[in-house]
Amino acid sequence: MVGQVAQVLERYGDYGIEIEGHTDNVPLKGGRYENNDVLSSYRALAMFNYLMENTNIDPSLVKHTGRGEYLPIADNSTAEGRSKNRRIEIKLYNSLNQSY
Repeated sequence: MVGQVAQVLERYGDYGIEIEGHTDNVPLKGGRYENNDVLSSYRALAMFNYLMENTNIDPSLVKHTGRGEYLPIADNSTAEGRSKNRRIEIKLYNSLNQSY
């Protein structure tokens, strides 16, 4: 799936690309990341790194940010909702909507 997304993004190589990482609101306890903000940043960075290693996309046109738990798309009180909130979003910006 990630490979297919990379192929599509490569077709838009002259667009600005923004990768946003998101998490649920469950506090992290131990583990690799100190909190959800850091986790969301690394989630976006992982996609950025994949694109840089597997496509010819110009890295100067790509930015990656962590948004933490602050923009949920589902209810964090259920396991299903939390699962939906653990995601990345990829936004494309061209000359008409260049808010990049």
